[in-house]
Amino acid sequence: MTPDRLTVHCIAVSTPLADQIRLYVDNTPQSGQWSLSWSRGLGDLPRCDALVLPGHMLPDLRTIQPGMLLSAQVIAFGPAELIPVVLLRGVADFMRTPWSAAELFARLRRRLLEAARADSRFGLTLGAGCVSNVAASASLSAAEYRILQLLLRYAGEVVSRESLYYAIWGRGGANSRTVDVHISSLRCKLRTLASDAGSCAIQSVRGEGYLLSGHDSLVDNL
Repeated sequence: MTPDRLTVHCIAVSTPLADQIRLYVDNTPQSGQWSLSWSRGLGDLPRCDALVLPGHMLPDLRTIQPGMLLSAQVIAFGPAELIPVVLLRGVADFMRTPWSAAELFARLRRRLLEAARADSRFGLTLGAGCVSNVAASASLSAAEYRILQLLLRYAGEVVSRESLYYAIWGRGGANSRTVDVHISSLRCKLRTLASDAGSCAIQSVRGEGYLLSGHDSLVDNL
């Protein structure tokens, strides 16, 4: 997710709010690459950077497409009494009804800044098709980009293989070796960027998934 390329999927958003969001995007100069999509329910959700949905749908989302809570910035909305519940269910943010398009995109921008801070902790810059530091850069496939983006977002925490697979393909596939192949390639590319000033490693956590760690674990885990 970057400020100039943002895919947003909205579920069960009222027609007036949907129109307001479209107008906001159309009238915002930096929104040329922003993409919006809509649905009434949770079936066949597209892969996206941000998912906006009513808070009462979160239990069904966790059941139907649990990987979405990690692979996208999930922003729920609804009455104030839902706040304690939804924040414990893994959402990135919550908007109390009534809300506006301006509030939605202000919250998304805040999440972008938080993600950028995570990148800087390792001295990395993650851009479209590449990752770099002050000394070098390495090209990334689309799948590698989405995996590294997710690992950076949850740096220091274990991300399941199922969630990583979901980030690549937009569907479940926990038993596939696809994730392992991309992780191996990413490890090689991160090695080329290793430096004392800033480096990171992808650790395997047996039976759980992978996590991104700092310089101290670089030699042991690549």
